[in-house]
Amino acid sequence: MASWSSGLSGGWPQCQSLTFRYNTIECVWRAGGIGIFGGQAHIIQNNLIRDQVAGSGIRLNTVFHQDAHPFGPSILQIFNNTLERTGSLDGYGDQTGAIDLQTWYADLKDLDIHDNTIDTTRYAAIRFSNIGGIAGIDFLNISLTSMTVQQAPVGILIKSGSTGTAEADSALMAKGVSNQAGSVFSLTLAAANPPAILSFTPSSAAPGTAVTVTGTDLGGATSVSVGGTTASSFANVDNQTVTFVVPQGATSGVVRITTPGGTASSSGTLTVLVVNTAPVVAPACPVGISLPLGTGVVLKTSATDDGLPSNNLTRLWTVVSSPAGATPTLEQPSSSNTPVRFDQTGLYLLRHTVSDGSLSESAEFAVSYGTNPVATGADLGSVGAAGSATQTNGVWTVRGSGTDIWGTNDAGYFLGAPLSGDGFLQARFLSQTNTDPWAKVGLMIRNSRSGDSPHAFLAITPANGLALQHRPVTGDVSFHTNVGTYTFPTWLRLERSGSNVIAQRSTNGTNWVSLGSVSPLLDSNCLIGIAISSHLDATLGTASL
Repeated sequence: MASWSSGLSGGWPQCQSLTFRYNTIECVWRAGGIGIFGGQAHIIQNNLIRDQVAGSGIRLNTVFHQDAHPFGPSILQIFNNTLERTGSLDGYGDQTGAIDLQTWYADLKDLDIHDNTIDTTRYAAIRFSNIGGIAGIDFLNISLTSMTVQQAPVGILIKSGSTGTAEADSALMAKGVSNQAGSVFSLTLAAANPPAILSFTPSSAAPGTAVTVTGTDLGGATSVSVGGTTASSFANVDNQTVTFVVPQGATSGVVRITTPGGTASSSGTLTVLVVNTAPVVAPACPVGISLPLGTGVVLKTSATDDGLPSNNLTRLWTVVSSPAGATPTLEQPSSSNTPVRFDQTGLYLLRHTVSDGSLSESAEFAVSYGTNPVATGADLGSVGAAGSATQTNGVWTVRGSGTDIWGTNDAGYFLGAPLSGDGFLQARFLSQTNTDPWAKVGLMIRNSRSGDSPHAFLAITPANGLALQHRPVTGDVSFHTNVGTYTFPTWLRLERSGSNVIAQRSTNGTNWVSLGSVSPLLDSNCLIGIAISSHLDATLGTASL
């Protein structure tokens, strides 16, 4: 499609006020998808031009001699057009831009080119060139703003021989400017247009939800906020669209977007939905307790909540596990704190659950009643340096040597106590020395202190994360599963339940995550405790817990 304006009529270009709009132009091979050769006050809008075989998508020039086909003085506007895969070699072997501006016999002037999308071009999004070499022929009063450019080697290419002036906004300049004409062509920074917000969707959203804002001149957004809270995550989709994620802590209010052209505020209010979170339950006493026969204990917790859906919290103490036939007494099962009495020797696991009516959270407490098992330490297998275990101010320090706890025979150190039937051990590990990437410390259940005993081992390593390992039967090879990463301090828990040994970890000793289970052949009466191996025999590795 093209138009020509042959000369002047009454001092004005003869061709005026043409409109090219809502056209789809494909596979053109010569002058351009749309060619404008002189004229004024034309409007070229909302056209789709794609797959240009040769030449530019939109071409404006003064290459015809008849009265020079002049432009101006009324502004010619080019906006809201999409150019896909345009701007290639033309029929004369010239490297054109997706939008190509060219002078010869007259000035090319009075153009407002804005809000166009250029997607994929071979040489440049916008090209200025002069092919006539006639002195005094210039580019004048040309504005390039709010352009969306993708897959272009350079945003603006100014060929040698071009003279005059033009302005472009910072977003287009950021795509690259190649001024081969030098000082005879002045490209200046255009003042940004003030942004405006027309709509946003959805109209209500919870923190963490994506919202799409549409408007005008939103390109280059530097800040987005809702209800006065700044969004840390937002993206410029194009000059008409910005997306953002509703920030945590935001309240309902207007959406504001700041660009180089100013700040726009929405006329409507974005309703920020309040999301209920579960209560936070914190133990207010030790979570692992050993009691002599004839004594009880008061278990204590505290709870905080966001007040949703109401400020009414309910509390409940329950027995998770206990020795067979035992009936422990929870004297205040609906209170934050409850006295507990026990009637049989063994290990008890009690849970306190707090609910806000919709969501709940819990804390667990382990009580050993009347068992008082004595933990003893000894080396496993053949080691080059004797291990040890000491306790100071409630912190255990264990040391061990050995080549490895692995294969068919273990070499390390084990601090263990008798375990009859089901039970568990949990501990908070504080540190470990890095004697080897595969040095190990962790919780272990095994039949005996013999190096080839069946076992289950939940181990921490310096460089290989958490490992769940086991030896199924006496003298068998060991098996390994990587069960994730960790940071100190970290809580580990190993529980025997029937024929299964269950591994868990926690960041706070309250909320546990399952890491899997194994099923070594363990006797009813076995050992449970802490195992360590330096993986560097004759050198002691150290861990604290």
